[in-house]
Amino acid sequence: MGVDSTSKTGSSVPHVFFFVGQFNHVDHMMPIAYKLCESNRGRPVVLVTNPFYDIAGDYRLKFLRDRYSVQSSHLIRFHPIMPLFGWAAHWLSLPRWGNFLREGRQFLLRALRKLFYDKGWAGRMLGRYRPAALVFEWANPTYGLTGAFVSAGHARGIPAFSVPHGVYIFTNELINGVERENGRVNRDYQNRYDRAVYANRLHADRSIEEGVEADRIAVLGSVRYCREWQQLNLNIQPKQFAPQKGLGCTFKVVFMLPQWNLNVDSSATIRALWRMADEPWLHLVLKPHTQEVDIPYSYLKELESLPNVEVASDIGSVALIKGTDAMMGMGTDVAIEALRQGKYHLDPAYLYDNTTLLQELGAGWQVHSDDELIAALTRLASGEPPPYGDQQVSEAIERLVVESSPEDDILMRHVDFILGEWREHPTYDDQLQANGK
Repeated sequence: MGVDSTSKTGSSVPHVFFFVGQFNHVDHMMPIAYKLCESNRGRPVVLVTNPFYDIAGDYRLKFLRDRYSVQSSHLIRFHPIMPLFGWAAHWLSLPRWGNFLREGRQFLLRALRKLFYDKGWAGRMLGRYRPAALVFEWANPTYGLTGAFVSAGHARGIPAFSVPHGVYIFTNELINGVERENGRVNRDYQNRYDRAVYANRLHADRSIEEGVEADRIAVLGSVRYCREWQQLNLNIQPKQFAPQKGLGCTFKVVFMLPQWNLNVDSSATIRALWRMADEPWLHLVLKPHTQEVDIPYSYLKELESLPNVEVASDIGSVALIKGTDAMMGMGTDVAIEALRQGKYHLDPAYLYDNTTLLQELGAGWQVHSDDELIAALTRLASGEPPPYGDQQVSEAIERLVVESSPEDDILMRHVDFILGEWREHPTYDDQLQANGK
């Protein structure tokens, strides 16, 4: 695959390499790639580190490809060993390997990366294409492909940046089972990046406690939920939600099921699902994961057999929120999408132990029992307003998404930062002092 440096106006513009591994990585990097193209400031090149990722099936990559001719490619294609890798990947993908598939893939990846995809190879690739910057999402730059490219980039004066994994909303200390058992994670590896970018101060402050140096941190707002990308993302959804069940119901609520290790009471959550399913007027839509996946979830099989319960694992979260009346979740930043769309946000606080800034700001209807949950849904279905309004929503957007004004500059702020402004950008300590913190 070649890399074209010609812009839509015919002039030469710098390349920026975006390294993508998972579905949600695209959410947090492609808004910047879009703005690079739209502003004609640079040419993004999307390098997919997961050789099994379905590039053609990703609607955001398709949008960038169709509108701006942005190239996306599996990173393995840039190495002469790629035919061997492709053969091995096909071999491991055969159905007969069953449970061996996941472990086999991981072993193959580790072995081939160690043998062939090293710093030397990364350096040769950077020397050939000479990108202006490297952008990663929440990856550890001390080993693997990320480490190889960050080290090779530093040797050639190419800056590397980390962008956040979603929008951080938690306000308690230990947010998952691993942290409860072993304590907070040390993230001082982020100091290997030239800058670590965060959406909000809440996340930046926590990262300092986890070992990230304040001089490395820049708080630039959320590219995923800023107004410009949120509206565009809403418009390019590849599949709208067309209910297949619950057609006689008067109210639709989508429940974004959590990662169970995020201090969630799984038994109580399942009971709450059954309690909602007992309401024949309520169409309960279940999203087993906020990513677009199609994986069987055995604990939902009985629920799914009910006429008013629908499992929508292959519909995007954005489209599900648009197609329903209310959204429920437990500590997920997808709640920001619901607030952006003006949909009701219910927070079943009794089902999990974490606390969030959304709760502290009152940007959601908190309920503390199954009975309160049903009562809240009943009131919303009858047309009663929730116990929060525009003021709470605006404050939540300001604190979690914007962080500075005007909001419409968020994407351009990231572009300018990556293309050179990062060198003069105030340190996080200086930013706090300027804001009187």
